[in-house]
Amino acid sequence: LVGSEMCIRDRDSVGVITARDGIKVTGGDVQVGTAVTVDTSGINVTGVVTATSFSGSGANLTGIDAAPTVQATSDGAIAAGDAVIVKSDGDVTKVVQTVAVNNPPSAGSNARIYSDNMRRPAACYIPDGNKVVVVAHNASSTNPLESFVANVTDAGVIGPWGSVDRFETNNCQAMPGLCYDTTNDKVVVLYYSSTTTKIWSRVGTISGTSISWGSRVEVYGADSNNFRCQRLIFDSTNSKVIALYRRGGGNNPNARVGTVSGTSISWGTESAMNNVESDQMDMAYDPDTQRIIAISKAQSGSEASCHVGTVSGTDITWGANNSIDAGQPSYYPTVAYDTKNNKVVVQYETNSNVTKYKVGTVTGGSTNTIAWSSAGDVVTSDAVSYTHLTLPTKA
Repeated sequence: LVGSEMCIRDRDSVGVITARDGIKVTGGDVQVGTAVTVDTSGINVTGVVTATSFSGSGANLTGIDAAPTVQATSDGAIAAGDAVIVKSDGDVTKVVQTVAVNNPPSAGSNARIYSDNMRRPAACYIPDGNKVVVVAHNASSTNPLESFVANVTDAGVIGPWGSVDRFETNNCQAMPGLCYDTTNDKVVVLYYSSTTTKIWSRVGTISGTSISWGSRVEVYGADSNNFRCQRLIFDSTNSKVIALYRRGGGNNPNARVGTVSGTSISWGTESAMNNVESDQMDMAYDPDTQRIIAISKAQSGSEASCHVGTVSGTDITWGANNSIDAGQPSYYPTVAYDTKNNKVVVQYETNSNVTKYKVGTVTGGSTNTIAWSSAGDVVTSDAVSYTHLTLPTKA
């Protein structure tokens, strides 16, 4: 015993050695079996260290990934931010909405909206409430605009329809544009009044199976004199409403960007899509490149043009013309965007009464162009005019 310390040299002990103030090793190593050695460098362990808990920063630990990753084989293209699922074969794929399609398609029983003669209807789906809104002019009266709302069940049954709401008493025989603003939970309508010779817009608020409309706001103040050229879509990236219409004078397609606030809407600067006199138009939104896809048919020669638009604030700029079928008539063109395959799809009718389609890829960038596939046939005879193309969106 030296002072308050005890020195032990060359002694074997069977049992437990205890010391009130601990045991201090001043030289050599402490070895526990063959797996653990305690020396001046620390504790060296051969094998696995287990404990009920560990404390400390762990900043100097090696062989540990602080941000763990998962490696897998992809089935199809997956972009950053896409939701994925693991398939039964172990591959991962982008989450999409699967839609079962009957071939040939079958329709459920019809649900009469109204007994009057309603013409040139426009409809939009309200995903937030599982509803559908229809706007049309009443040809049994003096062509006022009327709206209707119905619920949609999970089984796809529509109806019953709510009561009719006559929100515009002017003569409005032209086909209206209609879209749903998911940011503000509002419906927006765009229409041409033959009474005022102006293009107007209104914001609608849905409650149950009824809809109330705010005051009308002027979009274009001169005669556009066209029945098929009011189109509306919603840009979900920028939370803006895009209006496309035929402008009086040159009768060329023009667009404005709208911002919904409460029960009203304000419009940005007018932008010409092209300078070609046109009598048919359509639009779709590409959420993958955040672009507006718009088409118009020339009144002379009936060639269809396609332009890609970019929204910035309350302005829209257009890329160069991407002819759908250069030099050939393309009647009743309609466009949709396929979010599963990131493609633009157009449908049109030819001089020979054949309905065709093309698939396009938006290149984006400063040129805002579309590369088109070769044309395919939808209907080879007795094509149906005034159809509208739509595609399901990914989940």
